[in-house]
Amino acid sequence: ADKVGCLQKILKLPPYNKTDSGNVPAVTAVLCTGPYYVLSHLYAGDSTGHICVWEVPFDGIEYRPIVNMKAHNGAINALGTTFKHLLSCGDDGILLFVDLESCNIVRRMDILSEGVKRGLTPRPDVIRRLKSIFIREDADEGSMVVVGTSYGDVFLISIGTNV
Repeated sequence: ADKVGCLQKILKLPPYNKTDSGNVPAVTAVLCTGPYYVLSHLYAGDSTGHICVWEVPFDGIEYRPIVNMKAHNGAINALGTTFKHLLSCGDDGILLFVDLESCNIVRRMDILSEGVKRGLTPRPDVIRRLKSIFIREDADEGSMVVVGTSYGDVFLISIGTNV
């Protein structure tokens, strides 16, 4: 029988991820890098700022949970990957870099504060949440991350050649 459109499995966030009111958090961002990448993982960001990582099986549907970490203060809205890092952005205005192999946070960029400091952000009194992310990788010319905000800003961020 054809399995297109057939629900195969449901993965749950760890039970200890709870909102302030004690409810289960919402999944607010997902990304899968498998099963044909060197590191095949499924990433889920939630409304409490946690990232859960599952190992993607090469065959079958037995996803193995490997990491759950608090990454942001507030909801995670978008996830993306470079050759070496998982990038996440959220309501806290932070762009986060997580090493794909170790799952350790290696860099935190406060995009909103940086924009205000450089005079690039009109109306710095308006709260902006980072809502979307796009990554363009170029090992020769340097890579770029584009981040969209809840206030209609589009930030272009150079991330170098070794990301």
